[in-house]
Amino acid sequence: MNIDQSVEAYTQYIIEHQENIKKAFEMYGNVLCLKLGVKVDELNKIVLEHDKSKLEHIEFNCYRQYFFTCDEDGKKNTDLFNHGWLLHQNRNMHHPEYWVLRNDKETKILDIPNIYIIEMILDWVSMGFKFGNSAYDYYEKNKDQKPFSVRTKNLVESVIYICK
Repeated sequence: MNIDQSVEAYTQYIIEHQENIKKAFEMYGNVLCLKLGVKVDELNKIVLEHDKSKLEHIEFNCYRQYFFTCDEDGKKNTDLFNHGWLLHQNRNMHHPEYWVLRNDKETKILDIPNIYIIEMILDWVSMGFKFGNSAYDYYEKNKDQKPFSVRTKNLVESVIYICK
């Protein structure tokens, strides 16, 4: 794969993901908003902006070079991926890691606002479209690794069954 093909492949991946988020919103947005007391039109605005940071130069190139490498050896650069992931999770409030406050002496896990809990779940739904699982299955498999406050975990668990 040459650089132009790599750029095109990753761009198409982002577009597909953003379309899948819209599809997830159509399927589950109303009911999740109702359950968690969020206005649908406010969520819709967030869905339309979902993961736009992946198009920003540094984040784009970190991910592109990892997932769609054009290096002759095909070796994936984990350090580059980690840099992109750090940027992404610190720019996007639907990632639980965004809500982890790290100070010199302590780490505190903050509550995720309901609107971003819904966006996070819709993100899991959209990834399920791509990889053939459900948001519920993803959560069950990964819940112990998620940095959730008790409130956030309880809210996620009160609605995740909707996305089986």
